[in-house]
Amino acid sequence: MSFPSLLKTLVPGLFLGGITCALFASAYAVEKTWFFHPGLYWGSFLLIPIGFLLLVRWEKRQERKDAKSLLKSFFLLFFLNSLCYNAFYLAMLHSGDGELLEIQYQLIQDKVRTEALPKDGNDSNVWKIDRQDLKENLRPTKMLLGFAQGLLPGFMLSFLFAQLLKISENGSVS
Repeated sequence: MSFPSLLKTLVPGLFLGGITCALFASAYAVEKTWFFHPGLYWGSFLLIPIGFLLLVRWEKRQERKDAKSLLKSFFLLFFLNSLCYNAFYLAMLHSGDGELLEIQYQLIQDKVRTEALPKDGNDSNVWKIDRQDLKENLRPTKMLLGFAQGLLPGFMLSFLFAQLLKISENGSVS
């Protein structure tokens, strides 16, 4: 990937990451617990295919891109969006509102109490976490590992989109 090509994907990727962060910041500003709402988290992933489609429109105007270069562009877009979100989340947890960790802990505890406890009341096999465990799991090094683990599904998603685009343009996979 040449530098000009990289730059053409860098800007949309950072823009998409900024939109993702703005979405979460808006939810946080309205109601702090919304920051951890599963619908918001999973819904934010819809921004990635939208970003892919916008990138395709841009690339078509440039009249270039084979499946391999599309894959590189799509993956870079995914990578930058994820990087922005993870950096924002880390900043919110460690330099922003200290209450955020407590909110996340309480939401986890509520979920465990309402959904994980067996009917007989025996909680010996229930997943347990204390505040210190949660704090340990949200250290920058652990979050970096989680970010790295998310890159494989991002690559697979990028590959899928590149192949689907290739099929739609050529009528077959080669």
